[in-house]
Amino acid sequence: MIFPNKLSLVMACLVASIAAAVHSSDLLPCQLAGHDRGWQIDWTAREVNGFVVYQTFTYTGPSRNRVFLEHCKSGRTMRADFSPSKDGPLARHFIERVEGKAKVTQKQLASELKVRGAKTRLWTSRKESCACAVHYPQARGAKKPYVSDR
Repeated sequence: MIFPNKLSLVMACLVASIAAAVHSSDLLPCQLAGHDRGWQIDWTAREVNGFVVYQTFTYTGPSRNRVFLEHCKSGRTMRADFSPSKDGPLARHFIERVEGKAKVTQKQLASELKVRGAKTRLWTSRKESCACAVHYPQARGAKKPYVSDR
């Protein structure tokens, strides 16, 4: 793989290290979703209790990294936007909280990440995400089915 600049190489290494830390990650089915709109899903992972985690990054315009924690059945989603200089510590905190034994709500996690410098957003999606379609297809319910843009 060719990296156009050092930031791209650093981001690729960070993504690889996070993906390796997440159990049952599945990189291929969603990896290129969104690529025609200037962003890309790097990885997805199935979590317990119907949750998925996935990360996107932009490659047009300002560099931006986003990590999502989504409950597939309800569509309740938490997104955290990281600045490139803070990706490492924020991503580690995110993974530690999601993978840890202590229970944490999406709202609590959003607050913790916001205090650490991330922009966060909570909403309920009416559309099935690629990650949910791959890891919890039975949880779509009344949401609009995911359609690949490939």
